[in-house]
Amino acid sequence: MKNQPFLFLAWLLLSLCLYSCNNQKDQSSPQKRKIVSLQIIHTTPKFLPDREILALIRSQPGTIYSDEIADNDIRLMWESGKIEDAKFEVTPDGNNVRLIAHISTRRGMGPSLIIGNSSFSDIKLWSQVSKPLVNRMAQIVITTYDLKTDKPIVHKDDQLINEVLPTVCKELESFYKNQGFPNVKVSTQALNGGPATNEDFCIVIDEQSEEK
Repeated sequence: MKNQPFLFLAWLLLSLCLYSCNNQKDQSSPQKRKIVSLQIIHTTPKFLPDREILALIRSQPGTIYSDEIADNDIRLMWESGKIEDAKFEVTPDGNNVRLIAHISTRRGMGPSLIIGNSSFSDIKLWSQVSKPLVNRMAQIVITTYDLKTDKPIVHKDDQLINEVLPTVCKELESFYKNQGFPNVKVSTQALNGGPATNEDFCIVIDEQSEEK
């Protein structure tokens, strides 16, 4: 009997401690809290406008946050083929939460830049071109977007038409000739014909081997 007050006090302290721990756990959990903001941060060059990324995300401002929905958002982004990697950073804000989506977008393929080749694949031919030339052409062909305005960035290379493309043609001709195509001709034109320009160009290969 003498120990009853002590046991009651110990039980009371333990109950208060458990309640406090559970309450703190509930306060720190983002589950079932309203999302008040969603920010996209690109961890790679921005190859996709934010509006296309947002269309793949259900965890939008005004909805209730759920780990399950967020995980499904990441799965859908990856399955779209447009996103290389994605993860959410969840920050409590009072009774609400703020989301930050860290996004790695994939480089778009764009149109084919080589036509007329049947003996070698595009990949095989591009591997024969000097890397600095490939990088300069890729910068022009592949669209990137401004991080703030979400507008496409136009890359220009004043030497593309008069220097870069002719050099690429010479390197491809040299490769073909070494492979037994002494009469091959490699030139450039616009995709739909006419002279090549910075905004519209492709490489045309006429494989005139000795066997023909």
